[in-house]
Amino acid sequence: MNRTLENLILDAKNAWDAERSSGRELIGVCIDTSSIARGAEDTLAKIREVIAAKNLNIDVRVVGSWGFNWLEPTVWVRSAAGTHAVLYGNVTADRVEDFVQRTVVDGGVVPELALGVIEGNSLDGVGLIEDHPWMQGQVRRLMANTGVIDPGNIQHYLANSGYEGFGKALDMVDEDIIKLVLDSGLGGRGGG
Repeated sequence: MNRTLENLILDAKNAWDAERSSGRELIGVCIDTSSIARGAEDTLAKIREVIAAKNLNIDVRVVGSWGFNWLEPTVWVRSAAGTHAVLYGNVTADRVEDFVQRTVVDGGVVPELALGVIEGNSLDGVGLIEDHPWMQGQVRRLMANTGVIDPGNIQHYLANSGYEGFGKALDMVDEDIIKLVLDSGLGGRGGG
């Protein structure tokens, strides 16, 4: 793999690992077209406002959507210890104060808004996200990091195996790349 790309990936992974082991709760707020239409920007602003007012040492990140568009705004909270994270739906701005109190300050869950646990084991009556009816039958490969990383942060993408195929291709000659794609049987709307 290209040495420059390797260094970029290593730096991104180190930053990602440092954030995940910071000892602070992490809140992810889905911001995309659907969530914006349902008030996610207001939810994000209110979360930041409540955190500042309560003088809480919490990280907040914008993330992509999990696909629960009808339940936007969606928000997840990852524990300070990093042992679990829970995805919630319908976290509107008017619910944020109570939501932050119950999830971060009190360290609990909000079962009535919980969609599922996205990291860790079932928690306080909240099942795993893959057991949610809408998630049944889905295998996330290409979209595995959506809802987890900030889509506007290239470091997040690099830290989570983004450009891995590109890195491999840098070490190949053109003919080998073409053969690999043809042999894979890939096809699709793009004509590949």
